[in-house]
Amino acid sequence: MTLQEAAVYIATSVKTVRRRIASGELPAYACGKRGLRVLREDLDNLMRPV
Repeated sequence: MTLQEAAVYIATSVKTVRRRIASGELPAYACGKRGLRVLREDLDNLMRPV
């Protein structure tokens, strides 16, 4: 899914998704020259129960 879709899915901003990718918490995959995609499974694994 795109970064925008990922942000909506985890109810946060695109900037936060980008920060998680930069910190290594969330793997991202290149799609074309400028696009990044993330897997829904990776987003689910990012969420931790409280």
